[in-house]
Amino acid sequence: MGVTVKVPAGAFDVPTLIRIAPATASAFAEVPSVSTELSIISSITLDFDGIANKPLDVDIPVPPNTPTSGHEFQLGRLGDSALGPRIE
Repeated sequence: MGVTVKVPAGAFDVPTLIRIAPATASAFAEVPSVSTELSIISSITLDFDGIANKPLDVDIPVPPNTPTSGHEFQLGRLGDSALGPRIE
């Protein structure tokens, strides 16, 4: 998978296990227009107890053989708004 998470000193008040697992595009199925407006090429579930005091640095590599010329890649997260699920 090649995903890395850099956790800065002081990110958590206590030792904290961070779990990373692959996720499928179907995890975003309830986001309106997601299949027509975005191409999800890679996704993960990042899970830990508590709240991080500092930002974590997440690196998700582009999968092999993915065309990159002329494409823009963005990192988003599945969130929830008053209008329902959204990618933020």
